[in-house]
Amino acid sequence: MSQILVDGGDLGGDLLSKLSDFLNNIATLKIQAKLDGKQIVVTDKTPATRQATGKTTTKKPKKVTERRKKKKTRRKETHVSKTKLKVYLKRFINKQGLSDDVRVISGGKDSFTFHAKPIYEVEQEPEGGA
Repeated sequence: MSQILVDGGDLGGDLLSKLSDFLNNIATLKIQAKLDGKQIVVTDKTPATRQATGKTTTKKPKKVTERRKKKKTRRKETHVSKTKLKVYLKRFINKQGLSDDVRVISGGKDSFTFHAKPIYEVEQEPEGGA
């Protein structure tokens, strides 16, 4: 079972606990988000199950080799969709009204970080010119 780490970064502790609650209440993701200090660990809520095709065979079963065993176990593994999770992280930022202050950055294959957007100040020219 794979997991994704969401680092709080520039997000406050109160907002991090709200994010954990937000992720746990999304039924379409079927994930479990646990708050661990300044990180949230996101894992699958349900184990993977293979669906039966309903086909019946009268053929002699093939000998299961080591290679075929590995393929079967690979298919059973589930993973948290990082792309879908990023959409929900952005939705949380917009819902909290922080879209101008914070952004979500991918931190590699299995992590996200919240990073504060830099603020640039522009000096205005004085009105009383030549």
